[in-house]
Amino acid sequence: MPTTTRKPTHRALLAPALLLATAAPLSAQVSGLVIQYQAHHLQTTAGPPAPASSHQVSAFMSVVDGGTIEVYEVQVQLPGGSTHPTNNFGTLFTTTTFTYPTRAQLMAAWPNGPYIFTVVDGEPSGASYTLQQPSAQGLWPAAVPAFTPASFAALQQMNPALPITLTINDFIPDPASNGRMYGLTINRRNPGGTLGQSVYSGLSTIGAPVNSRTLPAGTLQPNTDYYASWIFEQRSVNPPPAGVQFTQVSFGHITRAPFTTGPAVACPADIGRQGGLAGADGQLDNNDFVVFIDYFFTANPAADFGSQGGVPGADGSFDNNDFVVFIDRFFDGC
Repeated sequence: MPTTTRKPTHRALLAPALLLATAAPLSAQVSGLVIQYQAHHLQTTAGPPAPASSHQVSAFMSVVDGGTIEVYEVQVQLPGGSTHPTNNFGTLFTTTTFTYPTRAQLMAAWPNGPYIFTVVDGEPSGASYTLQQPSAQGLWPAAVPAFTPASFAALQQMNPALPITLTINDFIPDPASNGRMYGLTINRRNPGGTLGQSVYSGLSTIGAPVNSRTLPAGTLQPNTDYYASWIFEQRSVNPPPAGVQFTQVSFGHITRAPFTTGPAVACPADIGRQGGLAGADGQLDNNDFVVFIDYFFTANPAADFGSQGGVPGADGSFDNNDFVVFIDRFFDGC
């Protein structure tokens, strides 16, 4: 199968005249043009996250795998004339991610206007595609996603052997937005606090807002550092130029909450030991019931076994669902 490759640039092919030329074979390969603006927040307490101190932007073009013409290079020209090269990741050509301390600086550097994606291909010709970035006024989501206090608390030392339902604050997407992305991702947290490998993604793109996601049991490892990130974007979709399947400009917020999973637990219902004391002892007996009741009536997160409908998973509330799930686990021998 033909592949998309990156080869040394033929600078002669980047002549200004090419900005008006479109090679028909190449246009059949281009699938999308995207500009993505994001503000990053860090939530380290049960309260709302601090104001964003990191604002990022990047632009990228995707091409259809198996195209007939090799793509050597893609450059993105910003309004005002400055140009950024892209890096090749197979079928994706993306600029560096640029970071600014304030939204004003971000928007000044990457303003509304035409963004021209200039392509150098394997023929003695080139092509260009224009993505119009409309004014960002009103397109940034008004709500900043934040994990609810109960969800933030439930993350800390969570038992990875059990599912967990995480909820964020309510939000209302801008009705003028033609599309939106929202949902949960989980990444490893590297030493020093940098973002590591992605281990879970539960994102939605179009539809009614959903402000919770359930992380399946066994997704995470015990005694491990992670980030839980909630993404909320609003998208402005332009009519694509000829030969391009879609165009998109997105403005959004990402809130990351650091947490560390608890130790491995052989049996979630094994929470009591001799004398009704808290702690696992490798057997299921009356001590586990005693400790569960104590936990339940003191609203200890360790008793948050069930969510709506008797489904396993913490939901931040203490009700009959927790009894149902605990008893099921107890009599099933975990």
